[in-house]
Amino acid sequence: MAHPHKPKRPAAEKEASQQGPAPSASAPPEHEQAAASEPSREDELLRQLQRAHADFDNYRQRAHASASLLKELIPVCDHLELALAHAREQAGGTQLLEGIAMVHAQLAALLKDRGVEEMPTEGKFDPQLHEAILTVEDKSKDNGTILTTFQRGYTLAGRVLRPARVSVIRNA
Repeated sequence: MAHPHKPKRPAAEKEASQQGPAPSASAPPEHEQAAASEPSREDELLRQLQRAHADFDNYRQRAHASASLLKELIPVCDHLELALAHAREQAGGTQLLEGIAMVHAQLAALLKDRGVEEMPTEGKFDPQLHEAILTVEDKSKDNGTILTTFQRGYTLAGRVLRPARVSVIRNA
């Protein structure tokens, strides 16, 4: 029974609709359809950018972890230096002194090989590099001159791992 609102279609048209859509002038040729299924140049560039961004994030995390470890090793080096100084003051214990000296030298070499550098503490006080823990009045020297270094400071790739603790001249 025919539907009252739809006109009857001829049999040839029915067959064509059952076989699928007929090629039309508006459908793209097969080679254009294949190109559309491949990723575009923009998509490929976007994927490359996303990979580069992820690689950089991973690098930054590794660098931060490395800097944290090196920062934690600096006090160990300080304590070995103190042990060396005390051992030198004692008359005996030359083997102990030699052992501590070897461990200290190895640790200092490791820090240096990893890019940790001791910062200079001669000259003028720089609040970006130094921490003033004591001020001293001395009219024979200029204001802001570093007088004594209490604890050395270190940098890694230009960034401060630990500021140097110093005394500074401050004339009223």
